Amino acid sequence: MKYRLTLLLASAFLACVSCRAQIPGVAESHIAANVPSANDFRPFLIRDLTAYLKPTHGDKLTVDYELLRDGPTQSGVAYPKFYLWLRATNAEKAVIEGAVRVAAVDKKRFDVTDFVPRSEIISHPETLMRIFPQALIEKIHKKAGVKK
Repeated sequence: MKYRLTLLLASAFLACVSCRAQIPGVAESHIAANVPSANDFRPFLIRDLTAYLKPTHGDKLTVDYELLRDGPTQSGVAYPKFYLWLRATNAEKAVIEGAVRVAAVDKKRFDVTDFVPRSEIISHPETLMRIFPQALIEKIHKKAGVKK
């Protein structure tokens, strides 16, 4: 009985180790299945950011962004996320800027999961903690002009 238990524990340990070895491969395949090609990335992202802002800020938008981190962030089985600093102007020349988290979906689109306007970052900088990786918080604060 003791021998059988030892074998069961050993095989469970090996199964666990082999699962961990597969996680990077699974993450890579999930990224490959969802992130648009290099040729489509920017046009799709501009299109989807514009569509997100349009209901609030009007039709005539000029949208640009800066990636806050090179490449996607993959967590579990969720869609790969990208973190951006968004800057847009509308027909009235009003500037819209802030930090954005988007999810890449099926190589066809980006869903905006969160947008934190610059004004909110300045007035409530702690808001970022629940959305953005800790490593990006200081960079976002600098972009927004948060005074320490």
